[in-house]
Amino acid sequence: MMEVACRHRNTDRISWDWDKGAVSHIVTGMEPGRVTRAGGKSLWLQDARVRNLVMAIAGMEEKPKATTRGAKDTSASLINAAQESGESGVKAFVQDCVLRRFSNLVLVPAEKLAESIDRPLEDFGIDSMITAELRSWAWKELKADIPFMALLEGGMLLQSLVDLVWEKMDHSVWQN
Repeated sequence: MMEVACRHRNTDRISWDWDKGAVSHIVTGMEPGRVTRAGGKSLWLQDARVRNLVMAIAGMEEKPKATTRGAKDTSASLINAAQESGESGVKAFVQDCVLRRFSNLVLVPAEKLAESIDRPLEDFGIDSMITAELRSWAWKELKADIPFMALLEGGMLLQSLVDLVWEKMDHSVWQN
């Protein structure tokens, strides 16, 4: 969290006209599910600086709880996508998986991430803990060995992350 707080940011890209300094705010220790169960309609939730938390809460309220997929389910889904749509279907499935996982880690709805696919990972607050979790998930689910430092170098776009996972994943999982 300290790394994210201290990292230099280009505030010219920020479209928050109401508070250019909002990029420097960090909200920690808040679990969206507990905030929702506690009523979740507090005045402070109307503050735009906690918009990621509000979007996460909204996403939780709109969708039923997703079941956690296992590596076997992912492999079966990859094979199914390959049979139905070929390589392009598998690429779309991989992109969806990466966006959903990244969404869970940074508390931004996957739909918003899909709209922001050309934004740098650092805009979403990626840090070493998120990187480690993402890397572990990519290996477990897709057999993609993602270089740790490639994710932390800075400047990597969300689309580049999807492309990197595609490039590094074990394609034999879905090619028969």
